[in-house]
Amino acid sequence: MKTTSDCIGIREYLLRRRLQPHHETATHGMFLSPLREERTPSFSVRYDKGLWYDFGLGEGGTLLQLVMRLEGCSMAEAIRSLRKGSADEVPFQPLPTALPREDSPLRILGVGEIRHPALIGYLRERGIDPAVAGALCREVHYAVGERRFFAIGFRNDAGGWELRSPQFKGSSAPKSITTFDRHGDTALLFEGFFDLLSYLTLQHKATPTADTAVLNSVVNLPRALPFLARHTTIHAFLDNDVAAAYRGEPREELIDNLCDEMKLHHIDRLQTGECTLNHGFAFNDLLTNCERVSDHCSNIAVAMIELESDSFDTHEYINSVMAMHSHSFDEYYSEYSKEFQI
Repeated sequence: MKTTSDCIGIREYLLRRRLQPHHETATHGMFLSPLREERTPSFSVRYDKGLWYDFGLGEGGTLLQLVMRLEGCSMAEAIRSLRKGSADEVPFQPLPTALPREDSPLRILGVGEIRHPALIGYLRERGIDPAVAGALCREVHYAVGERRFFAIGFRNDAGGWELRSPQFKGSSAPKSITTFDRHGDTALLFEGFFDLLSYLTLQHKATPTADTAVLNSVVNLPRALPFLARHTTIHAFLDNDVAAAYRGEPREELIDNLCDEMKLHHIDRLQTGECTLNHGFAFNDLLTNCERVSDHCSNIAVAMIELESDSFDTHEYINSVMAMHSHSFDEYYSEYSKEFQI
């Protein structure tokens, strides 16, 4: 007797029904729902788990349940229809694969107070009060290969260091954001730590008094969303970088997809009893807030692009992005997909 191990997977089944993923990773895909009419894909599929969830209907389940629902058949009939070779084959379409990440060649040798005259002079040239920098930063000695260096270091939440000196701008692994949680309802958002130091110098404060997030790189924006989503007011002190603004839409789409994937993980936990419905309500509210912040950031990016070009049409830009991804869009999306994986 044949078992479900002799059957095709959920991705192959959807391809057999001539349903193509609009975007996908090695474990997850987003499709137009086969259960109803729609134009924006909201049918989320976990390839590795064989699970699906239709966000428009608020329903999900296993591959067998999907087959039984679409074909109006029993479980035994569903298994028979899923047997390999039981229907017309579709062309093989390989899954995307994640590239391995290279380890940073930079090694941290020691950390202490900022004392070197060259670093203190560098701070003063940048208009930074050394006392402010001393409260948040450290003098970091590091090596690249056999060569040794030193720089001003700003630690992130993952334990890595952002490093700056007159000759160097870089970081040590792991790369992440830096947050200061003061348990308030207002947050300040900075792109780099020198932006924060400049702000504190102007405010004559040694440390942030409000909740603060430093991205340490604009690509880290998705990491900051859970922190930002807790606040009713966010003051963003970001560079007017139009080139970075063009990366807004790929980030926004990736964040939406990651939120979809996390919702599917929640379904897994519900099915195994690891989570309750009450916990799920709070979790879904958090994800909704993340998506909302992401949408706001995307709107700001589009507005920056519009201001840069008198002939720019916001609606035309958004529609063109949704209708057909440009090469740069796909390139940025792939880059962020490798950086932010669940």
